[in-house]
Formats: sequence, C-alpha cells, structure tokens
Amino acid sequence: MKMETQKEMKDIKSQAGTNDSVQKQIKDKFGIDIDQWQFDADFMGFVTDEHSLNMVKDATSDLFKGAKLYQAPLKAVYHFLKQNGLPDIVLLDLSAENDLRAAAQALIAIDKKAHLVVIGRENEIELYRDLMEIGVADYLVKPVTAHETQRVINRIMDAKQAALMDEDQDLYEQILVMGCRGGVGTSTVATNLAWILSEELNNQTCLFDLDVHFGTAALLLDLQPCAGLRDALKKPERLDKLLLSSSASKMTKKLSVLALEESPNSELRVDPSAANMICNFLEEDNRFAVIDLPRTAIHLFEPMMKKASHLL
Repeated sequence: MKMETQKEMKDIKSQAGTNDSVQKQIKDKFGIDIDQWQFDADFMGFVTDEHSLNMVKDATSDLFKGAKLYQAPLKAVYHFLKQNGLPDIVLLDLSAENDLRAAAQALIAIDKKAHLVVIGRENEIELYRDLMEIGVADYLVKPVTAHETQRVINRIMDAKQAALMDEDQDLYEQILVMGCRGGVGTSTVATNLAWILSEELNNQTCLFDLDVHFGTAALLLDLQPCAGLRDALKKPERLDKLLLSSSASKMTKKLSVLALEESPNSELRVDPSAANMICNFLEEDNRFAVIDLPRTAIHLFEPMMKKASHLL
C-alpha cells in the first residue's frame, strides 16, 4: 500500500511540469477544470466529500471572507498547489491516500513555511506525532465538525500573531524628540513618552537627555543626575557598558535616565561620537531609547537622526 502511494505521488510530481497535458487528464478523469480555481494567499481548503466541504465552509465563514474551498482528489490539488504555491493556511483532505504521511510530506516540500492542516481517517497518536514531526500544523479526524475545524484554524492564527508580537519585542527603536524653540514642551513630551513606554506598555526604556545644560528630564522625574555621564561624554574612549550602566539613574525597573544638570558656565560640550556610542550601547539592553535632543545642536547629530526610528 505504501509503495502504491509513493508511486502515485512520484507520477504526479513527474507530470507537474506539463501543465496542459496534466490539466486535460484531470478534467477528463475527474471532470474538474482547475483553471477555474482561484488562489488565495491566506487560506484555502481542499476536501473529498460534501459533508467535509459544508463543515469547513461553516467553520471559515467568519474567519475568511469568501474562503476558497474545493472538493477534489489529491492529483488535482497537488498540481494546482505545485503551480501556485501553498497559501499561508491550507486545509487538505488526505483521507483517501494509502500513505497519508508520504502525501503530506510531498505537499510540505512545496512550501515549508505554510501551515498545513491534514484531514484523515485514522485516530492514532503515533500518526499524529509523525505528522507533527514532518511539519504538519494540525490533524483532524473524519467526520470533521465545524467547531473543531474552527478551533484548529484559530489556534494557528493565534500562534502566528504571538510570533509576530515576539518579533516586534526584539526590535530596538530610537525615538528623537526635538523642539522648534525653547519652552514648547519638548522635554515634557519626551519624559512622558518614556514613562508610557516603560510603565504602561512594559518595555525596557532609557530616557537620554542630551541637553546637558538646560535639560529638565531629571528634574521632571525628581532624580539626581549621575556624574558618570559627564565622564562618558567628555572621554568617549573610556566608554563601555559598565560605565554607561553606572551613569544611568534608575527610575523604575523598566525606566532608566541619562541626564545632567550642568551649570551654564560649564565648558562641557557633548561629543557627537560619544552620544552615538552611548546610543549603540542602549540598543543592547533596551526596547526603546527616547532621546531629548537640544535644538541648538541638531546639526551635530545627523548620524543619530538618520538612525532614528521616529522623529518627533
């Protein structure tokens, strides 16, 4: 039985390149014109009986607008998917196949990133484990129900959404806040933005006030500035992760602040290369860096502005 299925899949693969002849064979044998099928990149379903077709239709009516569902044998389905690729989620009835594992593996080989849900007849844990091992997303046993089908599809969609959120969490974003003139509330915006990102949205965030003489970030948060930042800005060659960590004032577990309150008579000037190095270090431990950039020094920080994810 296994040899017959493997031979059948091999025959389908070998014929996949001759589109016209294969499509004519499919039309002559099964009365199916796959030229009339419409490809959908999000979801498609292929079943072999009317009951399954109705159940899948009920399950997907609220999930996908105008879901593309077809009742057809594997030969027609394989040829169509070989030519068009697999949608993101594809539900496929393989209950008529002698070797369900081999049939599923042949389809997964077309696109390993697709989420393949297989329908079969055998309710065996060993079969389920084998299918999961080769990359099948889930397995449904006939007779399928609308509720179970919808539950499986929802689980796949939820897992995809969670994966996207995890990817977003790994991204570092640098937000530059600048004012057109003094007194317009630039520091207030930067400080409140950093607080929201860290405390309300639960992201590791650093607020970096680059206005070392007239900046108000530390004052707004009632923090004592750390003198270590002065050394880091004056001598960038000494800058390392340890020095930067000791230079930051810890407001909360999620929010740290880099700020100074230098006297107007102080000769301290921010070295742009030092500021860029600090931003590079911030990327290692923070999800967000909110940088309050003094309007008088914007021309010195063009590289930082180009790297910024957002400019406010």
